[in-house]
Amino acid sequence: MMNFEAVDATDNVWRFFLSTRLTGAYPKPVLLRSSWHRFVEQKRPCSEDRVDFFKERDEANDMVRRYTVRAQRK
Repeated sequence: MMNFEAVDATDNVWRFFLSTRLTGAYPKPVLLRSSWHRFVEQKRPCSEDRVDFFKERDEANDMVRRYTVRAQRK
């Protein structure tokens, strides 16, 4: 399990919890409902909308600087 914070376009910070599903042909990352639910309540994405996560790196030391999240309407 991993938890991380992602910032949206309006500088709101969202805390997400990520787990790995071990069933199936290969492990799959899964956002836990408890963290995803708050984001969905606020942003109200529809089934055909797209939600993207980005990882920004600090090039000087190749460390993760921050994560961002973006919801796009179809």
